Amino acid sequence: MRLFAAIVTEDTEVPETQMLDGLDKAKTKMERLEQAVADSYRDIQQSLQAHPVMSWQAVFLAPEYYFSKQREVNDRFFSQNIKQWVLHRLVALAKQYPKFLIIPGTVLWTKKAYTTTKTVTPSGMDQEKHAVNANRVAKAKTRIQNAAPFGTETQAKGWAFQNNSAFTTTPAKMLDKADVMETRIAQNVAYVCLGDQVIKYHKVGNYKEVEGEQGNIVFVPGNIVGRFSVGGVKYGLEICMDHALGVLGSTINAPTDKVHIALIVSSYVSNKGSTNAAVTLHSSTMEQQMFVDTNTNYATTTGTAPVRFEGGGTGRLALGLTHNPIRKPSYTIWVIDLDDNLLGINNVSTYQLGGTNLDSIGDKYF
Repeated sequence: MRLFAAIVTEDTEVPETQMLDGLDKAKTKMERLEQAVADSYRDIQQSLQAHPVMSWQAVFLAPEYYFSKQREVNDRFFSQNIKQWVLHRLVALAKQYPKFLIIPGTVLWTKKAYTTTKTVTPSGMDQEKHAVNANRVAKAKTRIQNAAPFGTETQAKGWAFQNNSAFTTTPAKMLDKADVMETRIAQNVAYVCLGDQVIKYHKVGNYKEVEGEQGNIVFVPGNIVGRFSVGGVKYGLEICMDHALGVLGSTINAPTDKVHIALIVSSYVSNKGSTNAAVTLHSSTMEQQMFVDTNTNYATTTGTAPVRFEGGGTGRLALGLTHNPIRKPSYTIWVIDLDDNLLGINNVSTYQLGGTNLDSIGDKYF
């Protein structure tokens, strides 16, 4: 099969969005995304017309934090309402391109771990009363606990930040006292979009996800490995720290567990050499650069190569094309050929998501 990989490599705080806030920021980033998806899909179709193949798939990949609020001032998380707006636009975008697997980096957003009721006092004053959202808190605590086996520390300050230098509490206690502390739950989510299907992968690993954030906030991780398939092609997705922890690799116990295509979206993480996939695609905020390691005095790289092949020749860059990769200002398209027979790939043209434990976003967005 031929795989087209449209990969964005850019700082997610691009100049025209850095100072924007709230819905203005989300709208500007969405417009950039929509334009890049449209342009890259047009380029892919032109390549197919010039060089027809029997079977193909295409994926669009953007970096971690692509949809984030104001990272430079430690105000990184959109509200739940803004997240819902983003999802409605993502659903509409995916429907336009039913044969394009779109993973637009990650969306940072928060939701309250408490509920609020408003009443009016006899004197006519508005009064708010908070109560712990028991279901939401229980689910959050379970997810934190279940993320521990992946090798991440769930009691560190980076999991729960209180705007107080004398921080002594734990994520669980902040959730238990959500009504008093007005605790928010922080999410770092990659949405996997294909036609009329959208599933969500929550980042498992924690790397200072909420440290320094405003207010009282708890990072709640995922605990489901990012496996899914498109037809008979197996994919594995990791977000930044997940790759460093080996989240996908922890589930490779037999040759049949390997995926055909590994996907990484990151702010920055070094791509570890592995045999978990025939090809690894990596969208990072940092281009791969070569430097001299001061400890060894050897030349090395930052390890953020957008494409990496493994598996003894089961995948390679496609030959005979005028341009490969196809470089554009906002993305680069890599044209890759995978050996269907050696990899056991079938049903390439069945453009349906399957083979996953990841949750759908729900019907309300469609």
